[in-house]
Amino acid sequence: MPELYFFSGRLMAGGHVWFVPGYGIGQRAQELAIERVRSHRVPLVLTDLASYDINYRPLFPLVDAYVQQHYDRRGEFRSGESTGVGVFVARNAGWTGTDAATGLPCSGASQADRSVR
Repeated sequence: MPELYFFSGRLMAGGHVWFVPGYGIGQRAQELAIERVRSHRVPLVLTDLASYDINYRPLFPLVDAYVQQHYDRRGEFRSGESTGVGVFVARNAGWTGTDAATGLPCSGASQADRSVR
């Protein structure tokens, strides 16, 4: 679902649109991605439910450890026949409520900020 990144209206804090198995898996590349994430407000991490444990967790152990330390898995969503997307939310993002439709936390952004879903 690469269109998610486009419609989010955000730049990618880790310097990657997504992590591709086999690319940037070295220790220094992962450390750089984590440094970039630390320097931005990153409220959500989206993961591919079908392949995260197989293709991402073992290949990007430093990034996975960072996600596990700073984020909680709070849900998932599916679009049509897709395998689904796991949603991890930052523990310290200042969530102000919960979206009634998804059960995911809200940051208090204006309706205009939330209009692209």
